[in-house]
Amino acid sequence: MATKNSFLALLSVFSIWVTVVVFFAFSPALSADALDPFMRTAEPGQRATLEGVVSAVWPKQGRLGLIDAEEFKKCGVVTCAQMTLPVLWIGEMPQVASTVHATGEVKKKGMRLMFVAEVLETVAPPPSESR
Repeated sequence: MATKNSFLALLSVFSIWVTVVVFFAFSPALSADALDPFMRTAEPGQRATLEGVVSAVWPKQGRLGLIDAEEFKKCGVVTCAQMTLPVLWIGEMPQVASTVHATGEVKKKGMRLMFVAEVLETVAPPPSESR
């Protein structure tokens, strides 16, 4: 009887583990959203993981600018974007023109909205370095 109860307990734990793994593996919150559509509808408190290209960095202020990756692919320079997302980031700054995934939350800073990144991961170096 004890073996059967141990087996059922182990099966229950395994079932919960599989459910958690499947949920996170297919969770849309873990995929990177495009930047331009996000910026058009962003509201304070909104959380997201975004993909963008670094257009500028200000290490002393802990800030960087992100532009839409698709827009960057079309024009090839970081100065062509119609919109730039201001990002607060405490950590090592990525290189300008590198593609990053930023996970965080939209916060209101004065009259502006800013994206406060909790995680910033470089997913591709600047184009000149990837060749």
